[in-house]
Amino acid sequence: MSLPCSVPGAHRSRYHHWQAHRRPAARRVHLQARAKAIHAETRQTHGSRRMSLEPRARGLGVGRHRARSLMREAGLVAARPGKRHVYPAGETSRVADNVLNREFEAARPNEKWAGDIACPWTAASWVCLAVVLDLFSRKAVGWCLSDAPDTRLALAALDRAVTLRRATPGSGLLLRSGQGCQHTSHAYQDRLAELGIQGGMSRRGNCWDNAVMERFSRSLEIESISRDRHQTREEVGWAVNKCIHFYNTRRIHSAIGGIPPNQAEQPFLKQA
Repeated sequence: MSLPCSVPGAHRSRYHHWQAHRRPAARRVHLQARAKAIHAETRQTHGSRRMSLEPRARGLGVGRHRARSLMREAGLVAARPGKRHVYPAGETSRVADNVLNREFEAARPNEKWAGDIACPWTAASWVCLAVVLDLFSRKAVGWCLSDAPDTRLALAALDRAVTLRRATPGSGLLLRSGQGCQHTSHAYQDRLAELGIQGGMSRRGNCWDNAVMERFSRSLEIESISRDRHQTREEVGWAVNKCIHFYNTRRIHSAIGGIPPNQAEQPFLKQA
């Protein structure tokens, strides 16, 4: 800046005014337009990190810092969650050990699953959602809605996952769940044994042991449930199905290399 301001009659204030009001280059305008399009396509869920991955996958060289400045210039703000309570860590379950032990990486699909239950709010009442994720791709492979967070709900999500993924006994599948009565019940544990699935449970109140499911619930809440005022259980069901479809087919995940879950599983589908 010292060189242009060394010209007689040029002041720093005029230089800063020119910098702030000059027209952006054509490439910059194009990138801002792409950022706005991606922001709309992803329902305002991408921050600067994922915003930089999307254009890069389409052949546009955009780093995280440039993505951040593009979002700022275009007035784009990602949806953010509210504050969450932190509970002290508890003991391991008497029903199943903490077998997963925060080793969330898997070498192939149907090696490690995680399941949990969340209860989003509607204008009328709470609605309970049970979900099963495949930790290899972070894909939601089974889910079910109900009015009560009981064992039947957890079993319905599990059976849907087994059907859709064609899981067979003896495949060495591990399913990590919480310590709720739904997962510690005899019916649920007997079903796992029948399917040949090894059960594992995180420590009570330890969110880090359940980090992947906590992250999924957070994404579901801020990207769908809490943003729309659903009046009925049917509306929540429609929103959940739409969000999970987006989550599996379109939403990119940094944990699997910045690609959607379905894309991460493509090489294994070709082998099959």
